[in-house]
Amino acid sequence: MYDLSDEELYQRFGYTNEGIDELFFDHEDTTKIVALKDGSMLTGKMVDNDRLVEVDSETDPNALTVGEAKELLRSRQDVLYQLYEAELTNGSE
Repeated sequence: MYDLSDEELYQRFGYTNEGIDELFFDHEDTTKIVALKDGSMLTGKMVDNDRLVEVDSETDPNALTVGEAKELLRSRQDVLYQLYEAELTNGSE
C-alpha cells in the first residue's frame, strides 16, 4: 500500500473522514493484510488467478499490518479529502 499513489488510495478507500477504523472493524491492528488490485484486503491465503501465484498475507513482501494501513490512510487524509472535493465538484457540473 505504501507504493500506491494518492489517486490509487482514493480509488480503493475513498475519503474516509472518521471512518478509518470502520474500514478494518473486524481485524486487530496486528493482523497482516495485502491490498488487492480490486480494492479488497486479503488476510490469509488465496490464489491470484491473474498471476497464477499464491498470495499469503503473512509472507507477502507487500503485506502490512492493519495498524500500519490505518496510519498510512490517516497520514494522507488531507490529500484524499482534496480528491474527494474535486470529485464532488466535477460530479456537480
